[in-house]
Amino acid sequence: MDKWNFAIDHNPKALYSASIHSYAKLPEFIPLKSMGKQIVPLIMERMINSSDFYFLVLYEAVLEGNETNDDSKFSKSEQIRAIRCVKKWLEKQ
Repeated sequence: MDKWNFAIDHNPKALYSASIHSYAKLPEFIPLKSMGKQIVPLIMERMINSSDFYFLVLYEAVLEGNETNDDSKFSKSEQIRAIRCVKKWLEKQ
């Protein structure tokens, strides 16, 4: 995860993008996604911190759209979506 964070902070394509989905295009994203569902608890731990809301992209990629269908079209921000995902995940544990 540290390599991905470093790439987000230093890769101009990610750094200057207005979309967190551009972070999924970084090469450092691929090994994280390939870990599959076993990485979900770590993703949730990171998303508890509101500044790490962009881990939502990894969460959605790992689950391939399954279980991420929330009321995202009604959310005011990605940060709020991340918080809702963490809450829903915790309720299932």
